[in-house]
Formats: sequence, C-alpha cells, structure tokens
Amino acid sequence: MAYVIGDACISCGSCAGQCPVGAISEGDGKFEIDGSVCISCGSCAAQCPVQAIAQGDAHYEINADTCIDCGACEAQCPVGAISE
Repeated sequence: MAYVIGDACISCGSCAGQCPVGAISEGDGKFEIDGSVCISCGSCAAQCPVQAIAQGDAHYEINADTCIDCGACEAQCPVGAISE
C-alpha cells in the first residue's frame, strides 16, 4: 500500500531525499508521492517532522475484462504481491 502525503505537509522536502526510488516530488502547495513508484518502505514517513505522511488505503485491481494474462504485472511487482 503506497504512502500518501496529507494536507499537514509544510513543503520542507525532507521526505523526498529519503525515498530510495524517487517517488516523491514537489507538487502544488505540498509534496506528492507517486503511488505507482512507491514501494511502501516508510522511509519518508519516518523523516516527516509534522507526521503528514501515512499509508494510503488505495490498492490496485486487475481488470479481468482487459487482462491478457501476459504476466507483466507479476514480473514487475517489487514485493511479489501478484501471482497466478
């Protein structure tokens, strides 16, 4: 589950330097985490001085109507969460 940055963000940028995969960038008024890149390691949350970062409740779903069973998502998942 990817982390998200809430409205309490003070745009200090301390989280961005801690992200090992570069998922954090400066957005409009606060920093943002790209959920498709985030590996949910929590490094950013530990660094935030105002506790503005928490695990999100979003998750990805595979659309069975368009999935062609190629296995690409299984091979790309960094935590092995997808299997046949």
